Amino acid sequence: MSKHIRYPFFFLIILCILLISSDHSLNATTSDKRLATSDKFTLTIAHVNDTHAHIEPSKLKLTIGDQNVKVEAGGLARLVTKAKQLRADNKNFLFLHAGDLFQGTLYFKLFNGFADKYFFELAGLDAMVVGNHEFDSGIPALENFSSKAAFPLLSANMNMNTADNLRKHIKPYIIKIISGEKIGIIGLTTPDTANISLGAKNVTFQDPLATTRKYTQELKAKGVNKIILLTHLGFEEDIALATKITDVDVIVGGHSHTSLGDFTTIGLPTKNEYPYIVKDALNKDVLIIQAWNFAYLMGVLSVTFDQHGYITNYQGHPLLMIAKTDNLPTLPHVEEIAEDEQAKEKQKEFTAKLKKLRNNTVATTTEDLIRGINTGPGPIIADAMLWKTRALKVVASIINPGGTRDDLFTGPITIADAYKVLPFENTYIVLDLTGDEIIKVIEDNATVQIKKDRVLPVNVANLKYDVLMKNQAGNRIQNVLIKNEKHLYVPIDKNKTYRIVTINFLAQGGDYNHTLKNAKGYRYDTGFIETEGFIDYLRKKKDILNNTEERITIIN
Repeated sequence: MSKHIRYPFFFLIILCILLISSDHSLNATTSDKRLATSDKFTLTIAHVNDTHAHIEPSKLKLTIGDQNVKVEAGGLARLVTKAKQLRADNKNFLFLHAGDLFQGTLYFKLFNGFADKYFFELAGLDAMVVGNHEFDSGIPALENFSSKAAFPLLSANMNMNTADNLRKHIKPYIIKIISGEKIGIIGLTTPDTANISLGAKNVTFQDPLATTRKYTQELKAKGVNKIILLTHLGFEEDIALATKITDVDVIVGGHSHTSLGDFTTIGLPTKNEYPYIVKDALNKDVLIIQAWNFAYLMGVLSVTFDQHGYITNYQGHPLLMIAKTDNLPTLPHVEEIAEDEQAKEKQKEFTAKLKKLRNNTVATTTEDLIRGINTGPGPIIADAMLWKTRALKVVASIINPGGTRDDLFTGPITIADAYKVLPFENTYIVLDLTGDEIIKVIEDNATVQIKKDRVLPVNVANLKYDVLMKNQAGNRIQNVLIKNEKHLYVPIDKNKTYRIVTINFLAQGGDYNHTLKNAKGYRYDTGFIETEGFIDYLRKKKDILNNTEERITIIN
């Protein structure tokens, strides 16, 4: 046989061998190839996000059938127990935090994140992404925290050229080697941080998409074929990002305080299924997960990869962690968990120091601040909301009167007093409403108050309006004015969009606030606890007096 005939057969044999040895899917492209490693590998990922210094457990109301049951939920001592248990039960385990460990309670004001640091180190946290609230006390505070934390802080898209000390301690990604397998974890911080966190000066943020593409290629070049994005971008942003990228398997997210998974049987909010599946640019599945806030939930996802790092199976659900509760039936995705003893003892030390802080004076008043129309703590709370969210270009605030639970009296105002006035753990929600929607929100709340035989409309800042008590529902609110950029009151434009701040209780539809719940467009949970915002405002003002502006006029 001539060489002219032998050579084509030789190349044909080689081609067949290559085709047989490849088990890539038919729609794989050259850029989709991954380095083969060992056979099947299962990884369990536990995760939390937006814990916001919630060291102590909180009270949650569960709706079970027609009964409301109060339970003690979360708390970092309880989280430590569960993290330790999961690590002991799962050979291949990661515990991740998707940002905003800072800010939210008095524990942060006193310990600047170092109380939280203790518990997460005890729980064996593997990595944390930098969230926007990590800048709330300025860059030096974040430098100090990141330099002393036993777990790595990540942010690949944070440009720290003018904050060199941060670069030493905050890395774009890490590679974890678990049972011989390389797991790449890339951190992404919301670019909005530059605008919504007053302490983020001298730090800029690059495009998350370009950043992801850059570092996934870098990780692939290092032989990593299993990649996790640890993001503080928000759920919708995670979805949008997932559709444009390749080579990412799981996105562990935060920032939007999104609750995934089915909790309808106990009346807790839920956004979508867990994990939420999105097709990437090469039509591969990307698993997106998030776990609400305040360490009420711990997400737990087990993912099985093939030898090329492609997901072949997954299962999991967030777990609501509660204290033992008498007469509570067995509920799906709810677990009674004891607090870790070592963590519990340490918490007592932190709490003892906190008790002294609670008696600190933050302001004084020379007159009694008694709840009423345009008087008392209500209008001051509305002013505080507006001031605290000023970086977000908010133009008005709205808060329900039922959220203000006590009066303030002549003399010093302590932190403990502020917590008596605002005992709930509501957060500030910033959202866009049309002028027509703002009027409807005020109208809805007037109707609720009248049904309760009260004449206490919502408290507002930068708004004025009349309440015609004898008018029919839907026509009680008249002459609505709003402050413009020149700080002058002008008639509200029903068709114009305004950015306002309220609290999550109302934004989620509490007190029949359907207009707020169903509003479309921009919506952002700032993570600021209303009591903390109130305390910060009192400290700034120092001398507090009743509001003298007639924002609300009651007619008839």
